[in-house]
Amino acid sequence: MDILPIRIMKMIKELHQRGYTLIYLYSGMSPSGMNWRYEIGQMKDGKWPAFPNWINTSITSEGETSWAKDNSTVASLSDGFQQHFKDRLIQNYKPTAYSKWYANLIESFEDGEILEFYADYEARHTKFLATAPGFNE
Repeated sequence: MDILPIRIMKMIKELHQRGYTLIYLYSGMSPSGMNWRYEIGQMKDGKWPAFPNWINTSITSEGETSWAKDNSTVASLSDGFQQHFKDRLIQNYKPTAYSKWYANLIESFEDGEILEFYADYEARHTKFLATAPGFNE
C-alpha cells in the first residue's frame, strides 16, 4: 500500500478524472526532511498556487487528513475531499493543461516517489515547475 503522501498525490489525479480539473497540489519537504508539506486549492484564473488555499499542512508517511476519516485508499480520500469541499468545488469536466501536465508527471514517477517541488535542499521536482501550466511564482 502507498504511503499517505502518495495517496494524496494520486487523489488529485482522481479528482481531475472526476471533473474537478481546477484543483492543484503544491508540495515539498520540511527543512528537516521528515515531513511532506502540501497545499491544495483551486486555481484562480488558471494560476496556482492560489490564495486562499483550502489545505496547507504537513504530514509524515501516515497520519490524518482534515477531509477524510478513512484515508486508506485513493478512492476514500477522493470521496472525502469531494464531500468536505462540495460547496467550493467547481466541476469543469474539461481536461486543463494543468490536469494533463499533472497526470503525466505523476505517471512518470517511480514506485514510492513523493512529489517535491521545494525543500531547503535541491528538491527533485523543482525543474518541472518551469513547464507547469499556470504556475504562479
